[in-house]
Amino acid sequence: MIVQCKIATREGRLIVLSPALGIWSQRPAVGQVVLGGQSIGVVELLGRRQTLILPERAHGAIVGGLGEDRRRDLPIDYGAELLHLDPEVGGAALAGEAAGDAGAAPGLGYPSPSSGRFWRRPSPGDPPLIEEGQLLEKGHPVGLLEVMKTFTRLTYEGPGLPDRARVIRIVPADGEDVDAGDILVDLEPA
Repeated sequence: MIVQCKIATREGRLIVLSPALGIWSQRPAVGQVVLGGQSIGVVELLGRRQTLILPERAHGAIVGGLGEDRRRDLPIDYGAELLHLDPEVGGAALAGEAAGDAGAAPGLGYPSPSSGRFWRRPSPGDPPLIEEGQLLEKGHPVGLLEVMKTFTRLTYEGPGLPDRARVIRIVPADGEDVDAGDILVDLEPA
């Protein structure tokens, strides 16, 4: 399940608030630049895992918050201040990346909900679930994510994604390891 975080502002900083309680894992690092629609980890409560996603308007460099020590998972409450973002530092970093990469993606992408191994095909002899140029609608399978020999079907849905989109590029190779928040598919609205 994907859950969108809440945002507050304080002294020019964006404060990312937890939309759930549980154990927070797969957190981003201080100094990392995060974008709207990107995963900032997973919260687990009573065996139920929820991927935390930033709202579209949120972006910036992580300058503080809970859990600067990423070596252990953290218990969090509803409304806890998870991350403090500096949108000016993040904006400058994003502008530098865009200027340095003429072939940059248009900015709309389908993020991985967690770390694992991405598979484009349900089995080696089957055709890929999606192809470049293909039109996707909500609920369409995108690929499989393998975590500890368990396969989860990824479907096209989530905050910030239009009802219909066209596949521009499939980023990871078949069988490539990905991290939470990595873009799996570059998209454009259809």
